[in-house]
Amino acid sequence: MAGPDGEVTLGELRGLINKLGESVAALRRYGRANRAAVAVVLAVALGVLGYGDISNADTIHSNCEAGNRTRAQNVRLWTELLAEEPGASATPGDRAATVHVLQQVRVTFAPRHCP
Repeated sequence: MAGPDGEVTLGELRGLINKLGESVAALRRYGRANRAAVAVVLAVALGVLGYGDISNADTIHSNCEAGNRTRAQNVRLWTELLAEEPGASATPGDRAATVHVLQQVRVTFAPRHCP
């Protein structure tokens, strides 16, 4: 390629530039193909993982709502049981204890925030 004194002719330089251009074009094609393959793999993986998250979130939400319905039933049950008219022998302390128990029932069985 280079002459004895290290010089390169214009024709040789054009040939080298053309080969370099061909190499760059081949690398671009290779890069595009790889990016397309990586994009497909990522899209499929995220789709599968995303579906699992949605399904799991739906299950968690449904379970939370079912728990809230059960809590509300417990509050109604205890309220009915403790709301019975106390007997004539009920003292103010008995009534205060009933009010305290009802407060504890409402706190214990308070609905949860469902995500």
